[in-house]
Amino acid sequence: MWEQHVCGYLTNVPCTSQPEEMWFDQHTLYTPSSSQLRASFSYTPTTPTAGQTVTFTATASGGTSPYSYSWNFGDGTTGTGSTTTHAYSSAGPYTATLMVVDSGIPPHTATSQQTITVKSPPPLSASFTFNPSSPQAQQQVTFTGTATGGTSPYSFSWTFGDNSTGTGATVSHAYASSGSYTVTLTVKDSSTSQQTATTQQTVSVSNPAPTLTGSFTYSPASPQAGQFVSFTGSASGGTPPYSFSWSFGDGSTGTGSSVTHAYSSAGSYTVTLSIKDGGSPQQTATSQQTISVTNPSSTLTASFTYTPSSPQTGQSVTFTGTASGGTSPYTFTWSFGDGSTGTGASTTHTYSLVGSYAVTLTVVDSGSPQQTTTSQRTISVANPPPLSAGLTFSPASPDAGQSVSFTASASGGTSPYSYSWSFGDGGTASGNLVSHSFASAGSYTVTLSVTDSGGQRVQASKTVTVNAQLSGSFSYSPSSPLPLEAVTFSATGSGGAQPYSYSWDFGDGTTANGQTVRHSYLLPGSYVVTLTITDASGQRFTTSQTVIVLTNIV
Repeated sequence: MWEQHVCGYLTNVPCTSQPEEMWFDQHTLYTPSSSQLRASFSYTPTTPTAGQTVTFTATASGGTSPYSYSWNFGDGTTGTGSTTTHAYSSAGPYTATLMVVDSGIPPHTATSQQTITVKSPPPLSASFTFNPSSPQAQQQVTFTGTATGGTSPYSFSWTFGDNSTGTGATVSHAYASSGSYTVTLTVKDSSTSQQTATTQQTVSVSNPAPTLTGSFTYSPASPQAGQFVSFTGSASGGTPPYSFSWSFGDGSTGTGSSVTHAYSSAGSYTVTLSIKDGGSPQQTATSQQTISVTNPSSTLTASFTYTPSSPQTGQSVTFTGTASGGTSPYTFTWSFGDGSTGTGASTTHTYSLVGSYAVTLTVVDSGSPQQTTTSQRTISVANPPPLSAGLTFSPASPDAGQSVSFTASASGGTSPYSYSWSFGDGGTASGNLVSHSFASAGSYTVTLSVTDSGGQRVQASKTVTVNAQLSGSFSYSPSSPLPLEAVTFSATGSGGAQPYSYSWDFGDGTTANGQTVRHSYLLPGSYVVTLTITDASGQRFTTSQTVIVLTNIV
């Protein structure tokens, strides 16, 4: 390659030199270029599909810039420019050639080739979503389509099932009436051999929500200036969720279903609640009430009660304070006279020592300026009476294996009490109501131990006499009776607690009661006779025998 220079004054290149003088003439000279021209290119995507746009980017170096670029894409088409795009109409390998020509004199040329493998596009598929999922008539429904595979870009067309249509990946539509509508999305890609995909969904449209209504309550019903008023709004109908906004009639506003507000001065205020639902079209409802705010009442007063009225050491005492006047809400603080304190309208305290204590209640209101008042009472605390304990049990004459209920009682000392039992047979339990079964007959000393919250402990005992388990048997005569012949049944009971009661089932649908009974069978056969013995403690014993009634001998 050669570079061009022009001789003359401006380039300081002499054209002719004479000994006497130097002069310049315009001639053209050529010098070699600095480096060889080189060309290369890249393309993206690296694995294109048929119908997909491929971007080619050329790079040139050496030679003389600027450069000119020409392309042959290997499928009979060409292009120009350092960056160009091309879409191959069908799959296959293509040899793309880049030719770069520089601006030298003479111009130089460089080429670069690469083989591009074009694949067939994957199958086109389509899907869509819609929102809301349970639309109402006249409500705007947003449909959003998606497509994969094929060759982008895609075209989207919709039929909404009510003779309406739309285009675009995202569309909106409102149904005029309720019903079920089959929505069809058709997607076409941009490939030469164009692909088409369809998908369908059924949209269930319901009738619009009922008319939106709203109301509210407030507390207290007769507020005072400076007092916080709680407002609670409610809504029905329309389409949830709801939004609540308030105007309190004094230039103040609020939001939310539950709000609080304090009026600075007395007067009548019109409170307005505005509710909007979440439907489309959106519904709005308002509710108004007039609230009368009065000035704070007269002087703040306080008092309190306590229970029990004659408390004992170690016993929990409940104090209940009340306040009137001033501006609610009130704060309550307590001094119990023994160095202990408490807070709240109702509180509890336990005195550890005998004595008289001056209890002071201090109440502060919420007014501005704030009012404070106190109430004082003297409480006398005594020692508790001696602790005592007792027990009962039922049944009074239990049988072996029968569940016996034990009940503890305690008095005196300092409640609450704890109870523990020893049943005399190695068994134990805790609690004021327990039950226990003795495995065998005999006399058992049951001991109850009671401990109060002050640490005192007493015991009470009783002897429980346990009977042997109830049993019994019966006999009958004659041993081989005939039809219509009287049979005598005799029962015997033992164990348990007397007296006993006896009940019979003769196996032929008839019954009887008593220790000794008579019965005749109408027909020959085998009959299962069952005796049930019940003792005085309610225990039962059952035994059975089979009686065979013979056929009459003629």
